[in-house]
Amino acid sequence: MVKDLPAILQRGVKAASQRPHQDPQAGAGITRQDLEWQIRSGGIVAYFQPIVAPADGRLKGAEVLARLRLPSGQILGAGEFIPLAESSGLIYEVTETLFERLIESRETIAASGLTFIAVNLSPLILQQERALVLVRRLVDGLGESAPSRSR
Repeated sequence: MVKDLPAILQRGVKAASQRPHQDPQAGAGITRQDLEWQIRSGGIVAYFQPIVAPADGRLKGAEVLARLRLPSGQILGAGEFIPLAESSGLIYEVTETLFERLIESRETIAASGLTFIAVNLSPLILQQERALVLVRRLVDGLGESAPSRSR
């Protein structure tokens, strides 16, 4: 995967330039300042959506989904805060924080029997030179305790 990453990132940059813009406040009712505070205070959390083998229904991997836990306890889905993160320049920080949570959970991930995890990257991340650094940090951070590297 790592050797193919530059070509994948290049395709992502092209896709990002063709993507329609979304309303940055789509349904969330949170401000940039709210989101910035939430990022710093641990509001970004990782949820795992199981990926099962169609042949036998066995758990094979998981897609990591970013969620935002508000002080009230309410959980916002990605569609409610990612557009704001993208439009306000905070998407890198959201992604970096999510990856840190994954690295902190590496032993739990390894013990779960997952053969892979999948993460989504905003096309805006893919436009940044530091995207490779961010992905490499996740891959290295999951390290040897994980049964397989991130895809």
